[in-house]
Amino acid sequence: MRSGQTTVSLIKLLSTAALLVSTAAPAIAVPNPPDTMSLLKKAYSEIGDGKFDNAIDTLCLAIKFDCNSVMARRYLCYALLQRGDARGAISQLDALAQLNKGIPFDLCMRGEALQMIGEYDKATEAYRTAMGMDPKNDYVREKLIAALQNSGKYQEASAICADGYYGTSDKKMKDKYLESFNQIQSARAYLHEKSGGAEWTTTAPTAPTAPTAPTAPASAAPTGDTIYGSSPSSFKPTAPTAPTATPPPPSGQ
Repeated sequence: MRSGQTTVSLIKLLSTAALLVSTAAPAIAVPNPPDTMSLLKKAYSEIGDGKFDNAIDTLCLAIKFDCNSVMARRYLCYALLQRGDARGAISQLDALAQLNKGIPFDLCMRGEALQMIGEYDKATEAYRTAMGMDPKNDYVREKLIAALQNSGKYQEASAICADGYYGTSDKKMKDKYLESFNQIQSARAYLHEKSGGAEWTTTAPTAPTAPTAPTAPASAAPTGDTIYGSSPSSFKPTAPTAPTATPPPPSGQ
């Protein structure tokens, strides 16, 4: 009898203790860890809307919970470049390089960041490496041409323009390469005149079925184009800009 009474008393005691615990303080809801893919999709949308500060905050949160997310770091590099934080982007690119072997887009972002801090030769090498990884990528080729142009390496830039011109069947890209080629020749013509007429030649390749890209006369100093600004006296290298291509949308790690 006493054993049964003891059992009932214990049950009542446990029930009372449970009731006291449940009423003493409200239950604290523990939030679930953020889903990295959801954060990536949110950041991608913010980048698309031009909300780079918001995207940076979102991506930093994603990296906090998954420091090995290649896509999160790649997006963060892009957003940082758009905000003009070249050194922050380089830091993320270094971390990204430890996670995977990189893609041409990563090297292009490194080139952009290096240009922003005045490391033009290193930027050019980054673009050259990217070009070696994907020789038919017009985006990479345009970046390399611009870097060579900014560094005053006009002959190499001309040759790469001509290669792009003859290597694409896209009319829009042909026009862009031809425009870049003509701008470079105009710059060379101006520098030729300023240096007292030193000889220079263009080594653009030829193709039997494609028109030859025109060259500017060595005696004429051009005015009002995008290389010089408003006149030859205002000649200066074109300022580097953040990438115009965007990272691919998230599709899993």
